[in-house]
Amino acid sequence: MGGAERIVVGSPFWDNGEAIDSLCESVGLDQVFVHVHPHGCVHGGGVPNWPRRSKTSVHAVEVAILEAEGARRLHAKVFEIQCKRGRVVLSGSANATTAALADC
Repeated sequence: MGGAERIVVGSPFWDNGEAIDSLCESVGLDQVFVHVHPHGCVHGGGVPNWPRRSKTSVHAVEVAILEAEGARRLHAKVFEIQCKRGRVVLSGSANATTAALADC
């Protein structure tokens, strides 16, 4: 599809940034745009809710469609890779963690 130009991620759970670093490196990007949910995210028993130690430059954004459910906490997981000639959108149960993405 012409190569990745931008990655946008919505996820309630992250590792410290290793998974998103690996994903960005694999598609040749040095930045990621991460959805900041206005109502917080579901609780995850000590799991980080932000890629705090990512080597990749992290930019906070609001993704309108992820706010469509009203005052609910974020539980959705979505990865959008925008390319020169289209986009790939992945949604499911995989969080932005190495445990979830390592075998992708």
